[in-house]
This record gives sequence, structure tokens and C-alpha cells, in this order.
Amino acid sequence: MSTTLIRESRQIRTLATLKRQAIVDILDAAGPCSVLEVADLLECRPDRLYYHFRRLVAAGLLKGRRRRLGDGRPSVIYALQKPRPQLLYDPHDRANVAAVNAVVAGMMREASRTFRRAFGPGTVATGERREIWAGRRVGWLTAAERESLNRLVHKLMALLTARPHPTRSAKLYAFVFSFSPLSAPRK
Repeated sequence: MSTTLIRESRQIRTLATLKRQAIVDILDAAGPCSVLEVADLLECRPDRLYYHFRRLVAAGLLKGRRRRLGDGRPSVIYALQKPRPQLLYDPHDRANVAAVNAVVAGMMREASRTFRRAFGPGTVATGERREIWAGRRVGWLTAAERESLNRLVHKLMALLTARPHPTRSAKLYAFVFSFSPLSAPRK
């Protein structure tokens, strides 16, 4: 499935909040859900999410559809406005650069928190079935090798988005990475 670029800086800025990134990630991975279902998957109280859902809807990133529950109570099912959202990186637009940097900073903070919570007794930390891994490698890459790395990252992303709905045997994982030159571009 192809991705949809989020082009507007205001929409990108909306995703600078960790809860909103998590909501979008859950809806991308699990498909349309209610606030209660997202809260359950994020292991938090639903009342901590309603504000963020409203902001995502106002920014045009989510849409809600009303439905009636089995007992007649109203509910709203939320879905992504467009499939597989991906941020547009425009290094020539200062507002875009600031917004993307804010989102990436949030991703890295959340990756660190998630790692700390997951790393403990009972965690599989080695071998083919390891559940946790963080690392850093520095190396010289040619343009062709950079292209190869990007293809591999696309394969990883496709693997993580292959299952639209959770199953009993599947666990929800986050894959966060940062790839950039170590030296600033020459101006």
C-alpha cells in the first residue's frame, strides 16, 4: 500500500505531541478504532485521549464515523483521513524543517521511554526472537549504498504495516530510527 504525504506544516506540528503520534500509529496499524479501543492498546485511560483525537480531527488527519453500540449508546469510530501517513521533508521550507524536527524529537523521546519500560526481567534480549534492540552504527556510504539502505528501511516499514488488525499471537512493536549524515551540509 502506498503512503500519503503530510505536506502542511500545521498538520506536521500537530503530530509533535507523543500521544498524537501514538494515536496515528495505532490507527495505521490496527485500522479504524474507537477512543476506548485505542486507549486499551496504549494502556492508558480514554479520558487522556479525547483532546488529542479532537486536535487530530481538526487538523484533517483523522475522520470520525458515528455508530450505535449494541446497547444503543452512541460511539465514534476514528480512522486515518488518508492511508499510511508520512511526513514531507522540505529542507527549503523553514516552517516544515521546524515542524519535522519537533516530530522527530518526540519520536526519539518516546523510543527511549518505550525501551526503558520494556527492558527488564522476562524480556528476550538476544537471538532471532529478541524483542528489544537499540544500537548505532557509523559508516561511509556511497550513493548506491544509501539507496540500498533506503530500500531495506522500506522493507522493514512494509513488514510492520503488513497486518492491519491485531491477532492473539502478534505483539505491538515500535520501530524508531534516525539516519542522517554526521556532518552538517556545506552551504
